[in-house]
Amino acid sequence: RLARRCSPQCSDRSMTSPPAPTRQEVWLAVVPGGNETKARPTVVLNDKAADLIEVIYGQGQRGSVESIEVVPGTRAGRSFGIEKPTYFRVTNVVLLGRALFKRKMGRCPIDLFLEMEALANAGRSAFGVTRGRVA
Repeated sequence: RLARRCSPQCSDRSMTSPPAPTRQEVWLAVVPGGNETKARPTVVLNDKAADLIEVIYGQGQRGSVESIEVVPGTRAGRSFGIEKPTYFRVTNVVLLGRALFKRKMGRCPIDLFLEMEALANAGRSAFGVTRGRVA
């Protein structure tokens, strides 16, 4: 008979799955796309679906569409754990499976989160419901 012994300092957290991403959190997640698959900073916009989570993800290049820049060293930059300017584009709203979320980085400041949510809403209006890939 196998039994797990645990001291009073021990917890069952190590035996459970990682916490599910929730609205307004910043996560490092694998975002498949094009010819590459990269771990990118993401902000959780909607966590209500059972299997898929809606996010807006950041990229290192500005691009030609409307975007929000997060700069390292700022309050937001620190919560995102970024080392270079990162751009969250209107076209970077996607649905990701829970398994693609790798590490929680922090929480998006509410003022910035509301800006990103508005940007995502503009993208939905222009491109339809969550334009991006489902991965």
